[in-house]
Amino acid sequence: SGEWNEDNKPNQSDLRCFVPPVLLPCKLNKATIKIRVNAPSRTLEVMGYINGQFETVFKRENPSGLIEIDIESPDALELDDDGGLLLSLAVSATEEELASASLPPDPTGQRETTGSTWKIDYVHVNLEGTTE
Repeated sequence: SGEWNEDNKPNQSDLRCFVPPVLLPCKLNKATIKIRVNAPSRTLEVMGYINGQFETVFKRENPSGLIEIDIESPDALELDDDGGLLLSLAVSATEEELASASLPPDPTGQRETTGSTWKIDYVHVNLEGTTE
């Protein structure tokens, strides 16, 4: 559909960015991530894969517009065995969505939640490094 997430619920998506095989082996020095996003009342997190788990390398409340993130931490720039860089993007629930999730189910079905819509238009990742 060309949409990042059609239902506007909180979401975490894992991405794997490949280095062209002709450039392997290489050592990354920097990853620049450009995200065009509109997520009012939510938090955007970008995570790198560090020591076997995703760890937050960037976090922004109410993200809107073009966001550019530079990752220069060597731990977050380690390639996997096949030359891929693992990243994860997460968009949180709103405070209202979190509050309504803790309430008991509404047997009448009349409780409304008006969580704000959000959208990621695109994500571009640029990798810089040196071949070994």
